[in-house]
Amino acid sequence: MPTPALAAALADIETVFNGFASPHETGCGRCHLPEETAYLRTPYVRVPLGVVDMHGRWPTAPWRASAGGGTA
Repeated sequence: MPTPALAAALADIETVFNGFASPHETGCGRCHLPEETAYLRTPYVRVPLGVVDMHGRWPTAPWRASAGGGTA
């Protein structure tokens, strides 16, 4: 269970990005299944926690490499 501060921060993030979508998102076919990329193209759809969690735990993610945090 998140702390009250974390719960409040997550609620703020949801308020700001609620409904946001990128209709032309193509995703990375190497990194994502088509149904995972579809979450980003569809407004008012939550990305499942398992998909979000994958990005937080993958130490060699290409986006981390471009930010200096690992290798692709």
